[in-house]
Amino acid sequence: MLDYRDGFRREAHPSFFSLEEMMNLRGRRDVSVEYDIAQICMNGHVVNRGMRQMPGANQNCCSKCGAPTIHKCQQCQADINGNRLMSGPGGSLITFDQPAYCPKCGTAYPWIVSKIEVAKLLIQETDGLEDAEKEKLAGSIDDLVKESPRTQLAATRLKKAAGKIGVEGLKVLKDTISDIVSNTVKELLWPTK
Repeated sequence: MLDYRDGFRREAHPSFFSLEEMMNLRGRRDVSVEYDIAQICMNGHVVNRGMRQMPGANQNCCSKCGAPTIHKCQQCQADINGNRLMSGPGGSLITFDQPAYCPKCGTAYPWIVSKIEVAKLLIQETDGLEDAEKEKLAGSIDDLVKESPRTQLAATRLKKAAGKIGVEGLKVLKDTISDIVSNTVKELLWPTK
């Protein structure tokens, strides 16, 4: 039997690990971590987080947009990580984070490539920026998504351009990239404090 407390799927067991406890147990020998395979459409809609556990939910095309679905990296053919099952002596926990990059070869998945391309095109359509500023800002989008040592520079460039882009242009750009950047980058760009 499964329990859906706190939004996490757990095997019914007299004693459960909390998510925090499970994260603290990573690396211990008595805690195992396994991944199922995810099926995601080319536009990024998650079709099935557990292809092995729920084969009946597999689809050739996305029911939201009609795009073909994939379950392997198109570059190296590694499985796309799906549900993460963490098991230990106190119970088990299933979580899922939609991946952006292949953990084997580092290639961006198609939905990430598409969002990056759209963000760059939106920047080119923006009024108020010189062509050189547009090129520099468009080149920074990759660094915002990857969260690399250049991320701070990319965030600074976007903040500087914000005044010239205007409220509406900035909102459209934010809506485009907000689901592909990390929480750290979101906090750099749009602080909540």
